[in-house]
Formats: sequence, C-alpha cells, structure tokens
Amino acid sequence: MELLKVRRNYQLTIPQSLRRKINLAEGDYVEADIENGKIVIRPVAIRRVTKKDRGRAVKALEGVWQEIGQTDPDETQEMVDEALRETRKKESKLKTKK
Repeated sequence: MELLKVRRNYQLTIPQSLRRKINLAEGDYVEADIENGKIVIRPVAIRRVTKKDRGRAVKALEGVWQEIGQTDPDETQEMVDEALRETRKKESKLKTKK
C-alpha cells in the first residue's frame, strides 16, 4: 500500500512502483470512480482519431443520411437504436478484453 499526499489543486502523484505494475506512462489516460467508498483509478486506452478515420466516418454518415431520407421516422428510429446497440456491444467486448 502506497501513501499519497493530496497537493495543491487536489493533484496526486502516482508512485513509480505502482506505475510500473500497470505500465502507466506520462501522457496516458486513467479513469477514476468511487467503489464501495474508495477511489479507484484505472488506466484506459484512448484511440486517436486520424484523418483517415474521419474520412471513413463521413462516408458512412453520408450513406446513412441517404438511406434515412428514404424511410419513415419509425424506421429511422429503429436504425439508430440498432446502431447504438451494436456500438455498445463492441465497446463492452473491448472493455472485457483489457
């Protein structure tokens, strides 16, 4: 167990011994939450979005907008709901792999 001091602006320094155990490096991201009255800090992977990624997303959205323009509002809502369900499944799978 490591002892940390809360510094000005409520900042903490994570000791080297703990950083090494989880391969945490400067510039990495962590998420913090309260679990059972304790602060829990976990490393998270952030995927950087490239210009190529943005281009693919724009192309995909253009196709969706063309398709949506030809459907009624109920069908559009179902398409959006399905896309959200699929995205959440993929995110859930990614989190469990870590």
